Amino acid sequence: MFLSGEAKGPYTKLQLWEVQEITARTNVRRGEAEWLRASEIPELAAYLTQK
Repeated sequence: MFLSGEAKGPYTKLQLWEVQEITARTNVRRGEAEWLRASEIPELAAYLTQK
């Protein structure tokens, strides 16, 4: 994740669920892939709608 101007992680899915700072606009990436907004990753988008 990219929060407060710095990259943080890596996190497992369980750890991501526990991070309260994540929003639909939080930049996230898997491995070395491009940064995407959390809302663009299906697993995270589903979590964000339940939060």
